[in-house]
Amino acid sequence: MQGAPSPQRRRPVGGDPGSGATRLQTVAKTAGLALFLLTCLNLFNFIDRYILPGVQPLVQKEFADVPAVGVETIKKLHDVKGAVLALEAGKTILLEKEALLREADRLGIAVVAVAN
Repeated sequence: MQGAPSPQRRRPVGGDPGSGATRLQTVAKTAGLALFLLTCLNLFNFIDRYILPGVQPLVQKEFADVPAVGVETIKKLHDVKGAVLALEAGKTILLEKEALLREADRLGIAVVAVAN
């Protein structure tokens, strides 16, 4: 029979018949790796949400709630006609201590440390 089309076998999308299983395995491994990475990121996000609020008060107590004064503090105190800067002894950071004390002396402002 001339003119009759010969039957053709369908090939898997993306290549020859022998490579279908291999590509499927590669896609499965890639998808598995992506799922693993997303799960890890989600877990770290979950942990951060609960650990950070737990340690935040400790961090604030040690770092954020420590008062600090510097030369600018002395200048602003002088601008508002202040005469004394009272600090809590051992709990106040003096930025550029020598310059701060020189400026306070020059402007006639007393710097006093008060103990609890």
